[in-house]
Amino acid sequence: LFRDGPFLGGERAADCELYEVVSCPLRPIGPAVLSFDSSIDGGKSAVSILVHPSIQKPLDVELAKLAVRCLEPTPLSLLRLRGRTATSTVKRLIGDDENLDDCPHGSLFEVKIMSKAATARCHRQNQRHKHLSSNIPSCGWDILCHPSSSLELFKDIVNNYGACPIGMIDHDKAQLEAYPPLPMFPRDYPDTQAGRNYWCGGQNSGNSS
Repeated sequence: LFRDGPFLGGERAADCELYEVVSCPLRPIGPAVLSFDSSIDGGKSAVSILVHPSIQKPLDVELAKLAVRCLEPTPLSLLRLRGRTATSTVKRLIGDDENLDDCPHGSLFEVKIMSKAATARCHRQNQRHKHLSSNIPSCGWDILCHPSSSLELFKDIVNNYGACPIGMIDHDKAQLEAYPPLPMFPRDYPDTQAGRNYWCGGQNSGNSS
């Protein structure tokens, strides 16, 4: 997938697992989403690595071991839209006539919502079984935006676009009942330090946000 045209063109993100340097398949850190950007001045390219906040520091340690230039971490807010009407809601939000119904998992769209820059990312991890009724609650879209605009956007989606907020228990249940079941970080990653913290009830034991 990392050599795929849509990924290298910045049109699709890729899911992956992170490990400590020269350790794979041992010493996993946790899941990540990668996106590629080749539009940087000087003919250079960049890869954005989106991770759960609980593994930001371990990731920084591993990146420091590599001969790469790393920018300061940028906080992002993630709004998940899931269920039967997720795609129609995103269409109304971005005001675009583009066909979003059959987008592959990870497809990226740079959009402006309420005059604020955001990224819409298609979420269909069970792409081959996306039409099964058990997968509908876990399919939809992720909206990535700056934290300063997330609360206003959240209120707008709920009050004006018919979205219904749910809790982490409901979200986890949808992941568990999908086919195949989808893991949640850090709960379902006991081989990572964040997963061990979760099951020990220690620091950073909260579920994915």
